[in-house]
Formats: sequence, structure tokens, C-alpha cells
Amino acid sequence: MTALLGLTARLQMATLCLVTDLHPAAGDVLDVVVAAVAGGVDMVQIRDSGVGHEALVEAVAGIADALAGSQALLGVHGEAGTVSGSRADVLHLSADGYAGPARTALGPHGLLGRSAHDPAQLARVTSDCDYVFIGPVWSGPVRGRGGGLEMVRRASVDCRDADDRPIPWFAAGGITARNVGQVLEAGARRIAVGRAVTAASDPGEVSRQIARTVGRAWLDDPLKGPVQPG
Repeated sequence: MTALLGLTARLQMATLCLVTDLHPAAGDVLDVVVAAVAGGVDMVQIRDSGVGHEALVEAVAGIADALAGSQALLGVHGEAGTVSGSRADVLHLSADGYAGPARTALGPHGLLGRSAHDPAQLARVTSDCDYVFIGPVWSGPVRGRGGGLEMVRRASVDCRDADDRPIPWFAAGGITARNVGQVLEAGARRIAVGRAVTAASDPGEVSRQIARTVGRAWLDDPLKGPVQPG
């Protein structure tokens, strides 16, 4: 695991996160992840509740090796026990997950993320995590929840002002190369993608298209500008 300063700086610079299980439709997970990172993904989250802990740890180790020459962050989705023994930089909790045990499992150098599906959750989770996923914007694993583009607009204000500590946040859920512009117009400057990349015939090229669009939004935003380490 990389030192805390390195992880924090890379999180501040991250603008595109790939969320994938260990069996993406596009092919071997290592090939998909490496292609996506080459295309501009700078954070990878493994989310696969269908595998056992040992299999997950082994898979994360292989992905960590494959990404060793990059600056991409590597995370897993789950609870405190999920990250135990793995080489993940990041643990992503659900909105209702417990931060205390997660911080202990991560150790002093890991980063903690959360998901928020409505304004009340957003207000609650920003005090004890390092970044937030907002959504689903259009669709996602949490059915029937999520505030769509209005939630993105809300987050663009609330996360900037959270306890006087702006917190990185990613819009997530159903985002593709075709609709990412609408999400950026609503105020997002970091994006999480899933099947748009993992089911693509060319994951690297789709990642490149989305990363390019997000990058232009950063450069055009007077409150952001060029991405710099935190």
C-alpha cells in the first residue's frame, strides 16, 4: 500500500473511476482494467459479492500487480472484513456501513469511500469518509433510490461546503460516453462508470472518450482548473 500522502494526492487528482466485478462482459478483468487505466481511468473499484474472501484477495493482488506502474488507485467495495489481507488502497462502504471498523481494517494509510443516495445520506456520510459516490444518477444496483441529476446538482454545493472541508465526490449510475455531458452540466467533475466500460467492445477507447470529456469540464471550471495534487 502506498503512503497516505500519495493516496490522498491521487484521490484529489482522480476524475474517472471504474467499478467492475471480477467477470466483466468485455473479457478478462485484468485486460479490461489495464485497458481502462491506459484510457484514462485513475481509480478502480472491485465490487463482487459473489466471490469468497480468499478469491477476492487473490484477484485484488493480481490487479495491484498489473497496475503497479500506474498511479491508479485500487479499491474494493464491502465491509471492514472485505479489505482485510488485500492490497487495496481504498475500501468503499455502503451508506449504512460502519466507518470505525473500516478505518481499523484499512490501517493508517488507506482511504475510505461511501455512497449516498439522497440528501440526508449525503449530509451524514461526508463527516467520516474521504470521498463519496452520488447516485444512482439514472440506474444502478440500488433500485428505486437516487436523486438523478437533481442530486448531482445538490452534491455540487453540499460537498463543496461540507464542514468547510470540500470532499471529492463522483457521480455514479448509468453514466455513458453519450450522457456524461449532462452529468457534467449538472455540476459533477468526477465520474464513476461501470458497464459503459466493462461491457464495451473496446474498454480502453470508451474510457478515453469519457476521460477526455471529463477533463475538458475540469479545465473549463473556474473553481477547478487543471487537476493538481492535494
